[in-house]
Amino acid sequence: KDFEEVYKLVWRRKTIGTNIADFENPVQSEFSKSAKENIKRAAKAGIETRVTRHPKSLKLFKEFYYKTLQKNQAEDIYFFTDDYFDKCLALLGPSILLIEAIYEGEVIGMILNFVHGDYVHIHLSGTLQETIHLSPVYIMMQTLTIWAKEQNMKLIHSGGGRTSSPDDKLFQFKKRFGKHTEFNYYFGYKIWNPTVYERLMEAVGAAPNSPCFPAYRARLTKEVG
Repeated sequence: KDFEEVYKLVWRRKTIGTNIADFENPVQSEFSKSAKENIKRAAKAGIETRVTRHPKSLKLFKEFYYKTLQKNQAEDIYFFTDDYFDKCLALLGPSILLIEAIYEGEVIGMILNFVHGDYVHIHLSGTLQETIHLSPVYIMMQTLTIWAKEQNMKLIHSGGGRTSSPDDKLFQFKKRFGKHTEFNYYFGYKIWNPTVYERLMEAVGAAPNSPCFPAYRARLTKEVG
């Protein structure tokens, strides 16, 4: 919003956060009743959690993440390459916080977060389909929230849904961990050099009314994928 005089702003959707700073007990205040019930169920089943700052490897996380994408029949764009994860670890290692759910000695779920200053951003997650009924995500979210409170963080940002609909299933799921905290998410657009932009559009055969920006990348992304 600070740049609306420079860019064309387009509202995309609401995103969800868990307010850490303003609640003495964020789990009690921000989590829904069903989320807290699922946490109890997971704890009763014997699920434990582990917190790791600056993990040495993301190999196991990648396996969990890819399995979750395959289960959800996710679009190709979400299948990040090995190089992506390698660079995350190499360039952002100290800012990575990994939360794991452990059942009967085996990891059954993982959440990869970025930590900077007073904020935590939930980036990616993965769980095993065969243990999803044990609600590992809920107890991992509790662990992350407690950790954030102990570290005097202000906010956990979990992002939005797959669409802008308030009924979006992913949005509604994330809302279970942030009953009172929402944000407006915008895209900012500006073509700085229209002549060069048009030449790039023509070079790749991009449609002028493409929903992607810059439009000339949409065709390239599809071909690479």
